Amino acid sequence: MNVYSLENEDFRPAKGELHVFGDDHGEWMAFETEGWNGGDTQIFSNAVLWYAVYLDYPFMEITTDDPRPEYRLKKIE
Repeated sequence: MNVYSLENEDFRPAKGELHVFGDDHGEWMAFETEGWNGGDTQIFSNAVLWYAVYLDYPFMEITTDDPRPEYRLKKIE
């Protein structure tokens, strides 16, 4: 799993990977699988939850919607 700061990095979602977004005390982050083979998504979910606890923010808001305004307007296929 890769983690990106949406405030400081130019994150572009890779096709074929899973993506979720988390609000770390007002700073949005992107979580992306690397080499996802279509298997069980529970491992990815658990990794994101572990990272939230690691940041001492176990109640992090997590969403599949990209919070950046320009991405809300586009349909990514």
